[in-house]
Amino acid sequence: MDRKTQDQLKTFAHKLVELSLDETGRVSAERVGGVLTTLEQNPPRHLRALLKQYLVYIRQELARSQAQVEYAGELPASTLAEIRQELSEHYNRAVDVMPRENESLIAGFRVAIGDDVYDASLAGRLHALETAID
Repeated sequence: MDRKTQDQLKTFAHKLVELSLDETGRVSAERVGGVLTTLEQNPPRHLRALLKQYLVYIRQELARSQAQVEYAGELPASTLAEIRQELSEHYNRAVDVMPRENESLIAGFRVAIGDDVYDASLAGRLHALETAID
């Protein structure tokens, strides 16, 4: 497959992802099903390559809507709600918060959403201090 065809498939896959989002900007299982049904009924050339690229983009879109919140100690539900609200406002989309305890952080929390990581942990601060001293 030549470069031009690959670029066209990527563009088409992006458009399919846009069709897969609901009114709130989240991936909708119902809409994904509709896209897949349409592709099955009217298969384009290079269907397999298109589906692989579509899957990559759908996974990226899902990752952008899910925040992994690692914390040490206790993290009140109100703090999680505040994190969810701040991230939703910052990213201009609804964000799900997936909390997970991680004692290696010592204290505080770390939030990862998509490629972004926000570290407000004691372990992160100690690491930054260690790096600055070296």
